[in-house]
Amino acid sequence: MKKTLCILLTLFLLLSAVGCAAKADAGLSNADTSASRTTAGVSTPAIEPADDGAEAENSYGTTTATKTETTTRAATTTAVAATTAAMTMAAADAMAPEWESKTPTEADGAAMTVTVPGEPVEPKEPEPQVGAGMLTAGEWKDLDDIPFWTNLLNNNDWYKLMEQRGLFANKIVPVKIVDGNGNPCFNVPVVLKDSAGKEIYKAVSDVNGMAYLLYDLDNQKQEAKCVSIGGKDYEIAKEGETKITVDSAAVEVKQLDLLFMIDTTGSMGDELRYLQAELRDVIRKVAETGKAYAINLSVNFYRDTGDEYVVRSFEFTNDIDKAIDQLSQQRTDGGGDYAEAVHLALEDVVNNHQWREDAVKLCFMVLDAPPHKEHEIAGIDERMQKTVLSMAETGIRFIPLASSGVDTETEFLLRSWAVMTGGTYTFLTNHSGIGNSHLEPTIGDYEVEKLNDLLVRVISEYCGN
Repeated sequence: MKKTLCILLTLFLLLSAVGCAAKADAGLSNADTSASRTTAGVSTPAIEPADDGAEAENSYGTTTATKTETTTRAATTTAVAATTAAMTMAAADAMAPEWESKTPTEADGAAMTVTVPGEPVEPKEPEPQVGAGMLTAGEWKDLDDIPFWTNLLNNNDWYKLMEQRGLFANKIVPVKIVDGNGNPCFNVPVVLKDSAGKEIYKAVSDVNGMAYLLYDLDNQKQEAKCVSIGGKDYEIAKEGETKITVDSAAVEVKQLDLLFMIDTTGSMGDELRYLQAELRDVIRKVAETGKAYAINLSVNFYRDTGDEYVVRSFEFTNDIDKAIDQLSQQRTDGGGDYAEAVHLALEDVVNNHQWREDAVKLCFMVLDAPPHKEHEIAGIDERMQKTVLSMAETGIRFIPLASSGVDTETEFLLRSWAVMTGGTYTFLTNHSGIGNSHLEPTIGDYEVEKLNDLLVRVISEYCGN
């Protein structure tokens, strides 16, 4: 109905405009007739006068209309045409479908976009709201199934990875330390010695009283002879864990030092916003549920040499909101090649943070790329091994969170470092549909969980809850 009325109105206005133009033209013609003559029924052609308002004679001696009259007729005709065009355009706009762009006007503003009439515009899909509980993840602790881990490393492909990196984390001595009542003892230093009495590995017991000591990391046929606690040596069990009873009583956990080291290179751009939301939620939940012990928190970020920064380090703080704000401000950039400055990030964890002696110490490293190789940085493998050994001696549990882009070599390194420090391996999965593809790790059966719930669970378990 609306379209019909618009059409009728347009026709009416058009006819009216044409009528007005005809009348104006007739008036001008009458004026012309009085100043000209007709020969043999044919109008004498007008001659353009030399001056405005001056009359001129043609070759037949007739007088033409003045330039003023000619200009008036042209202006009238132009006005009619403009009016008709404007009305037609307005009617077209009124009848246009909703998805067809209207004729632009000044009122539409400078930001107006004009599309070709008749071509529908595909609506853009709204970006999903980013929040906690969207990413999915899994966990696999190799120290809970040491035979599985050692068999995997003896596989040809994985054995080659050990050779390439010069890291053989396949010989493990698990030790369980309890008090006289059989309760697990937390934070007890343990030393592994060879047959000559030389100290070859140092570790600290966790809340379950477990300490994991490795030997022959460089595959030089090193042998382990005994473990020592408080200067007293204990024989190593031939199979399974070595259980040792000590005189000191079990210590209750009262402190938690929680550190995050996060890769913020460009390749993390597909998941960083989601990870920030997840980690904010994890931090708040841990702070709420962990009121029984004092929490120190540190969030840190790394990229690669030549980027805006290599490691952006923040000291431990008990101001949770401050740490969350530091986390929220970060953006991805840089990188360029595949490998990143993982070795410098690890060194920052050990050397640039004040870890409390009696605290549960957890280091979560969030990353999607491996460290550089020997041909890129001479001595890098030895440097990283030394740093991880320092973490084990201090009692810092290394817990990687493998993101999209991690390959098998990176998985091998991350799991080896977790084994060396009494940590566990966590990884994002494809079940969320977020980010690029995630490597399916070489592990047994595992449960897919929401990432925030998984991390809160892991932190709680390391604190004895």
